[in-house]
Amino acid sequence: MSLKFVLYSLFILSTTLLRSQAAYTCDSTTCVHPQCFCASTTPPGNIPIDQVPQFFVISFDDAMQQQTMQIVNTLIKGKKNPNGCPITATYFLQTDYTDFGLVTDWYAAEHEIADHTMTHPNLPGEAEITGNILALHSLSGIPKSKITGFRFPFRNYTTASLQLLSKLGFVYDSTVSAGTADMFWPYTLDNGVANECWSGICDAGLKLPGIFEFPMYNIIGDNNVAYLMDPLLGIPVDQGKQWLINSFNQHYKGGKAPFGLYLHPAQLLNQPGRPDPGPQITAYNSFIQYVLSQPNVYAVTYSQVLAWMKNPVPVSQLANHPAFKCTVPKLGTEICNGLDDNGDGNIDERLKQQCSLPTTTITTCYNCPVDTPTPANPVPKSANQNRFEVSTTCDTIYWDPVAGKCLCQDQSCAFTDLSNVGNNSGNSTGGGSGGTNNSTSGGDGSSQANSSASDAERMGIISRITIGGIIGTITFLVLGVLV
Repeated sequence: MSLKFVLYSLFILSTTLLRSQAAYTCDSTTCVHPQCFCASTTPPGNIPIDQVPQFFVISFDDAMQQQTMQIVNTLIKGKKNPNGCPITATYFLQTDYTDFGLVTDWYAAEHEIADHTMTHPNLPGEAEITGNILALHSLSGIPKSKITGFRFPFRNYTTASLQLLSKLGFVYDSTVSAGTADMFWPYTLDNGVANECWSGICDAGLKLPGIFEFPMYNIIGDNNVAYLMDPLLGIPVDQGKQWLINSFNQHYKGGKAPFGLYLHPAQLLNQPGRPDPGPQITAYNSFIQYVLSQPNVYAVTYSQVLAWMKNPVPVSQLANHPAFKCTVPKLGTEICNGLDDNGDGNIDERLKQQCSLPTTTITTCYNCPVDTPTPANPVPKSANQNRFEVSTTCDTIYWDPVAGKCLCQDQSCAFTDLSNVGNNSGNSTGGGSGGTNNSTSGGDGSSQANSSASDAERMGIISRITIGGIIGTITFLVLGVLV
């Protein structure tokens, strides 16, 4: 086999892969806001770039437990946005090993919960996805229509996977990664996927009107090596923190596409045989404080970013935007809703129930299940019948599960959960109206699973960057030989 034949074959391969990068097209004259968004590095709304807010999304993946929430609170608690509201974050939550009482608290604090399946499998089916929503609704009281986002475990997805999310009515997916060349604002999949085109996904003819892809933006280190989830894991933290700052500034001084910090809290737990996570936590905290110290930066949920995109206003008007107000109901009477309703400094005192399950112990404001939720049985039979499931006409923070009563007294807190997940009439996660801005997210309780996921995700990104570099080099060399 001649060298020329080998080089020619590599040239054909490289040009085929490069063509797939150009497969995405979108006509902005027919793809019109707020229903449709083309992939673009330009923010929506024709607002001067210095008046566009820089959004900062912090997301956590996998199970929500006491020890993981200690890490989460260390990073975000007490920090404020320019409008005086606490910063908010999104938790991509899984059912397994999750303490459902903590989920209620997270939601009540106006954070977002998104779906990450029940058991964190590769390429999950419908039961894994909808079962998580049903379990979170039953045991945490989260309205089903408030769970609007999704992230695929291990970031593995296919065209069929994305089609399933569209069928189920999700508002957005956040799985696909973005580098410096495709640092797009979130966009709808009316014209398919515009990132990770090397995989052929952009050339797959995928058309999923209305559902957003919210890219996960790479952190670029030395030699253009990209990092994504848990970016400080296994590298010198001072060096990694500088990469985070540099990557943030590419967004902040460019097209203002949202910047993301994506973490598995379990990776930051102190575990035998693993390095002390303290330096990582300190570096993440320092980085978050640096970002929040920059003018016009808001740390918000994914759903809040999308709400702004559909109704963009200059940053000077953001405090009055409906999606960015922070309100805590003053009920006077303590109910089990994740809030300190009577102002005594305690949340849900003596109201949460503790439940012993075969695999773990949980707390909940609702009835204890007799078994661990599974995809085959996401809402097990209740061991006791002294609590009432949240009504479809009441948001969690106004619902008294002990009395079975909604304490919302006027239209300002009116809410209707229009989701059909779990109903015979169909499957749809969207459709809620009124209430707060909260949504839900998913997680994984196994440290080993978290480590595998993080390492696989990082190696996948490095492979993609390497492939891109190899393709470019091959193309340059082959053209030189063949011409």
